[in-house]
Amino acid sequence: AKQLFRWGKHGNGEGDLNNPWGLAVSGKGEVVVCDYSNWRLSVFTKEGEFLRTAGKGEMTYPAAISLDDEGNMLVADNSRN
Repeated sequence: AKQLFRWGKHGNGEGDLNNPWGLAVSGKGEVVVCDYSNWRLSVFTKEGEFLRTAGKGEMTYPAAISLDDEGNMLVADNSRN
């Protein structure tokens, strides 16, 4: 499978990415990636180890993300609905 960036590979399984758009790094060093075509956020360690997904079923096309000091996420959803 084709390697995308340093985090994940192309696909739709846990830890895979399908059209990654935006990303942010938390105060804990976690890398949160907007996984645009999988309709979720994917969270990795700074070394690239997959940790978890977030937002599946809550967004349509996440395109950009910002994190505050407490780790709260503000996500821009590019939904056409």
